Amino acid sequence: MKKTFGIYDHKTQWDVFVILAQKDIKFALCYYIALETGLRISDILTLRRPLEQKFIIKEGKTGKMRQITLSDDLWAIVGIYEQLVPRKFAIQGAGPSATLMFPFSRSTFWRHMKAATEACGLHRIGVHGLRKTYG
Repeated sequence: MKKTFGIYDHKTQWDVFVILAQKDIKFALCYYIALETGLRISDILTLRRPLEQKFIIKEGKTGKMRQITLSDDLWAIVGIYEQLVPRKFAIQGAGPSATLMFPFSRSTFWRHMKAATEACGLHRIGVHGLRKTYG
């Protein structure tokens, strides 16, 4: 398995975010949540709408319960996302209150993130590398 690296430069983090936002706000928000929370992509993809600013998640790999508080900046982007992406277009879960936040797979996110990071001149930045950026 190849080693992946995090993105430690704030300007580069922003550049990647902008490229992803131009592609689709869903990918940009997923990226921002990964940067800010350090959650694994598999845990991020299980988030349901409506998302609260403070929420508790059970991490899939470890089974640990973790309380997450989103920053005001990230919370504002979640609000924009809620306006731009109506729930009727998202994948439906068990009911209307169980709509997935991100209706795409891990590999789809990786493909878009890889293209965005390579456009910024970065290589070997994987989805798991975003966990290294957290903190």
